[in-house]
Amino acid sequence: MHRKKKTMKVLILAGLSDAKLQSKIQPILNNPKITRIFLVRKTPLVTSSPKLINYCTPIFLRRYTPMVEFYRFVTALKICFLHRPAFVIGFYFFMHGFYSILLGKITGIKSVVLFLGTDLFWNIARSEHKTKWSKIISQADFIGVRGENGKSWLVDEGVPAEKIFIPANVYDFSKIPSLPRQEKYDFVCVAGLNQEKRLDILLEALSYVQKQTSGKVTLALVGDGPKRPELEEQTKALGLQENVIFAGYQKDIFSWLAQSRIFIMTSRQEGLPVALIEALSVGLPAIVPDIGDISTLAQNKKNSLLVPALDVTGFAEAMIKLLHDEKLYAKLSQKAYQIRQEKAQEYSPEYIAKQWEQIFEKAGFKCRNT
Repeated sequence: MHRKKKTMKVLILAGLSDAKLQSKIQPILNNPKITRIFLVRKTPLVTSSPKLINYCTPIFLRRYTPMVEFYRFVTALKICFLHRPAFVIGFYFFMHGFYSILLGKITGIKSVVLFLGTDLFWNIARSEHKTKWSKIISQADFIGVRGENGKSWLVDEGVPAEKIFIPANVYDFSKIPSLPRQEKYDFVCVAGLNQEKRLDILLEALSYVQKQTSGKVTLALVGDGPKRPELEEQTKALGLQENVIFAGYQKDIFSWLAQSRIFIMTSRQEGLPVALIEALSVGLPAIVPDIGDISTLAQNKKNSLLVPALDVTGFAEAMIKLLHDEKLYAKLSQKAYQIRQEKAQEYSPEYIAKQWEQIFEKAGFKCRNT
């Protein structure tokens, strides 16, 4: 007699861009023990996997945020009752993570909240209601964070440590192209031109550096966004038209990294940005704010220089130091390049898939033949 194979279904609630979401769910999607993934999202995620079924907000509702949220929650609740997934997973706490906890309480299904860094350190840690939110977060069965800083903060707020795990981004270092270094630009920043990235601080710091340095100091801003006109005006006001290149959105990031000497970002909030991983992996020392889980990868005076968030003078001084201290630059560059070996296993699809396997087993879902 053939034994019936026990199946495992997962419900995922997420926003994010297609590329970010694809990289984060790939280890779940590739798990042979998972037979179906129900994805509740505003727009469909295109994938070749027959496992994934998209449940998207109707187009005529998408302009009305309350209706979008109502539709997504009701749809997720319906999936829980009709299909009984083993887990409901919410990416980003507001509102998907919150929904996953609420759905878990209503249906008895295991809930997983995955923080992306900014939602934890900016939206919750800085909130006057952080104690209340921490109590709600602790109701999740499992909580994923970007690094040890996020885990420590949650534990300090009373969230049980045994519920917390750290799933990294999937990143294949073997696919990094080997390009000749040209060092056309002193600095490169790869970021969306939006309020969160605080590129106005970068331009102010660059202006200070230019005044303190003989010769022209150059910066390539790779990315686009709503703040671009304002940043271009600031560039003119600071007299930096000849110093700053607005490259716009670029699909080939590595060609710009190859033309640059130092990676820099001045964000007010971050998790653990992929742009930082890419820059360090090709040997670019980084100047970055000491926020979120950045220090999980960027280690001060080892492969990077960490600066207090929003500190114009601090960024400017770090920029001058790396421009002129060749010994320090060589040391940071060598250590930066070494993350290819140090993080290859941790960022591999196999390692992250194993993390998810452990979560499934801790919850009692081994998904073996019965």
